[in-house]
Amino acid sequence: MTEFENRHVSPRTLEDYVVAGVRASIPIAGDPKALLTVDGPNETLSLEVMWDGEEPPTIADYVHISTDVRFRHGANWVTLAVHGCRFFADAYPLLRSVADLVQLQSAAFADAVRSSLASYHDLLSAAAQMPIHDEIGLYGELLALSHLISSTGPHTAMKAWRGGDEREEHDFGLADDDVEVKTTTADSRRHWISSLDQMRPTAGRKLWVLSIQLTGAGASEAARLPDVMARVEKQLPAELRNAFWSRIVRTRYRPEQPHDTFRLLRMRSTPACFLVDENFPRIDRDILARGGAPVAGLGEVNYVILLDSTAPAVDPPAALLGFGHKGTNK
Repeated sequence: MTEFENRHVSPRTLEDYVVAGVRASIPIAGDPKALLTVDGPNETLSLEVMWDGEEPPTIADYVHISTDVRFRHGANWVTLAVHGCRFFADAYPLLRSVADLVQLQSAAFADAVRSSLASYHDLLSAAAQMPIHDEIGLYGELLALSHLISSTGPHTAMKAWRGGDEREEHDFGLADDDVEVKTTTADSRRHWISSLDQMRPTAGRKLWVLSIQLTGAGASEAARLPDVMARVEKQLPAELRNAFWSRIVRTRYRPEQPHDTFRLLRMRSTPACFLVDENFPRIDRDILARGGAPVAGLGEVNYVILLDSTAPAVDPPAALLGFGHKGTNK
């Protein structure tokens, strides 16, 4: 192996990190400082380079790749991130190419990204596969929507669903309650929280977390995401179907993706509903402020909650009763 190749961890080592389910930042020797960050639980692989002050390129044409500038390790870093574990092996050469152009050829980060993307365009094009995290999340939301259509009626259910609206912190707004749907394929109720506001109840309204566990094929009721979409559409009257698809468009779903590349999934267990109260494991701005944390100086905050040892609510919202039990949500 040459000195040039020795700069980067091997694809096998990268796979070991992903399988281990850990988050690790691996230095890439050179100037400016650079890190390869493997985040298996969040299904993200990113190259982080000490920021040169130039804004990263906008790459809105790509579904499962993004750029950003973040403050970490006491400094600003510009990042190129790939979302979805299934893309790691193919996308890893892209990240290595950008690192080599920046560190070995003194290219600006933005120029290195544009140059490398030109070589890997087909891999990371907008017609490529939906990120796994988004696919599973939307799958769970649609299962919940399907149940609400049955329990409250299609018009009430569609009014409650905030699908794809990034301005909203929570997925459903019922008459007196907000519901955040958290979906996982893990064998435990292990869920990622993406901000300091996601587990923060709105004044005067209760916030509930609806935990859904999915697993792979192995039963006749397994279905792919497009199948679930088609099932929900059939539950809706004609006048609501355009509204349904307009919200799907706001998600990262791409109709061009081949049907058989979506995961074949089914429920692993009966969904559980949790009230977000003083006994619920969470971090929010109010909790941090009471502890004296300088909340105004905090940017992006992500963390994991583990709900297996937390007792589900005995009195969840009436609209959610029966969700996931045999004979429902078919």
